Amino acid sequence: MTDLVEVIRMEDGRKIVRVLLKSVDDEIEIENLAEALKAQIEPEGIPRVVLDLRQTEFISSSFISDLTDFQRRIRNRHGRFCLCSPTDEFATALKLTGLERKFQIAGNIADAMDIVGA
Repeated sequence: MTDLVEVIRMEDGRKIVRVLLKSVDDEIEIENLAEALKAQIEPEGIPRVVLDLRQTEFISSSFISDLTDFQRRIRNRHGRFCLCSPTDEFATALKLTGLERKFQIAGNIADAMDIVGA
């Protein structure tokens, strides 16, 4: 199985989770990617996660649903979550569905790291 994500852990506990797939539309990949994201919420501490989407050209509506669940899990732990560098198509899909208001979105890693805070 191809690696789905690359995780970069910062010294202060923040994480950058880079999605390595160009397209997230296969149901098995979506399930595996959702599990890989859930694994980033550790049992202790406050999760602060940046999801870097710059390599991902297409994301299915099923995965958008998983992202809202992931964000809810982080918020339930009083954490912070930010989508980083979504493609134009993904950003448009979020806007058309009204979900852009539900996510913090940044155009680059530095801004996203500021959003999730220290």
